Amino acid sequence: MSDIDHLRTDARVVVIVLGARSGTSALAGTLATLGCTLPRHLMGACSSNEKGHFEPADIAVLHDSLLAGAGSSWDDWRAFPQSWYGTTAYPAYLGRLQTAFLEDYGDFTLAVLKEPRMCRLLPLWWRLLAQVGAQAAPIFIYRDPIEVAQSLAARDASTMLHGLRYWLRNQLDSEFSTRGMRRSFVLFDELLDDWRAVMRRIETEQGLRFPNQDAAGHAKVDAFLEPRLRHQRRLAQGVVGTSTLTEWAQAVFNLFNALRTSTADQAAMRELDHIRAAFNRYTCNSAQTNAILEHAAL
Repeated sequence: MSDIDHLRTDARVVVIVLGARSGTSALAGTLATLGCTLPRHLMGACSSNEKGHFEPADIAVLHDSLLAGAGSSWDDWRAFPQSWYGTTAYPAYLGRLQTAFLEDYGDFTLAVLKEPRMCRLLPLWWRLLAQVGAQAAPIFIYRDPIEVAQSLAARDASTMLHGLRYWLRNQLDSEFSTRGMRRSFVLFDELLDDWRAVMRRIETEQGLRFPNQDAAGHAKVDAFLEPRLRHQRRLAQGVVGTSTLTEWAQAVFNLFNALRTSTADQAAMRELDHIRAAFNRYTCNSAQTNAILEHAAL
């Protein structure tokens, strides 16, 4: 097979960056530097994202409105109610999001879309992209879940427990919703350590060629990906304690490592299904949920 036999022939491809406080901005910014179209209405930078979020502010606002109407929020650890897709709100938001998407991206060939709330709303987005004649290229970026919880605690003064629940929900639901698709898994550390190798692997897995893979583009990515922007490192072993929740989070992290090596690892996906089912049961059982809260040394 020649080097180009695996390339996508789709006229429009949207690289979907998936993750939860795990280096999503770093990955989206890298992809934009390498030539992927960014949205017109960009969310601004802030102290916790000094170089920018690289995500559409208008779509984030619509997602917040959608989630609130469904009795949820961006950091809800419960599964998004599937009954919502049978309500009149579904086609209404599908239309509003499609309008916003087309306004943001216009006549693109290869775009990057990063908006963390999407992790729980991917069925809606697969329908939307099909309607606008675009193909999705999902790329997960993930990191140690303890570091994610630390990052959220530093930004929002949330508990470590809440941060782990948020991470689990987003990782489990988005992984499940991308089954059967071309997808890639990137560890945040490897992006910082050798982004060139990461991008070559993504191009192979996704059947893509990023336009700015030249010396000038590489120099811009080198300047953009500063390791100093990584604000959190895992606390010393044992500081956060052990609970069912921390065991699930560590298991999901390990299983994502397996999928990074083989994106169609059936054993890994079966184990993720077991964890997702158990996590869903806990969210629906207040007594067991309270038990986690009481016994987790977080």
